[in-house]
Amino acid sequence: QNAINCDIVPLDPAPGRHFQSNPTQSIIPDVRVFKNHLGEWLVELNNDYIPRLRIGNTYKDMLSQSNVKMEDRNYLRLKIRSGRFLIQAILQRQKTIEQIAYALLKEQHDFFEKGPAFLKPLTLQVLAEAIGIHETTVSRATANKYLETPFGFFSFKYFFTKGLNFGIGAVISN
Repeated sequence: QNAINCDIVPLDPAPGRHFQSNPTQSIIPDVRVFKNHLGEWLVELNNDYIPRLRIGNTYKDMLSQSNVKMEDRNYLRLKIRSGRFLIQAILQRQKTIEQIAYALLKEQHDFFEKGPAFLKPLTLQVLAEAIGIHETTVSRATANKYLETPFGFFSFKYFFTKGLNFGIGAVISN
């Protein structure tokens, strides 16, 4: 019996694990939709993964120094302008995601109240028109983004489905 135990001990109980190239990744929702204690639906952005960016005072101070060459001053101005543009773009992106989440909450209210069986047909175009932005902007803003709901985590794309028409005026989501 000791001879058998010695032969089994070095064996790996999960030999396929060595061939796995991508470790399992957890989904971190970008937006959380929930009811507060008053029963009101709220949208909360997850900004934990968004870096807190700012223009360093060192660079601003260098612009006010008289010993800095004009060529260097122009370079600094250009880079500060680019940095501010990047910061504004990130803020605008977050604002767009929030608008989309609120529009989804409005358009798919039954889903949030009752669950996935009550998902209604909705297209990117309809949602884009509801918030006054282009359809491609909605598509890009929601790509690879997830929403946490009372019924679990869902990709934003989950909420955009075509409907099946039953001919009696009833349309349900695919």
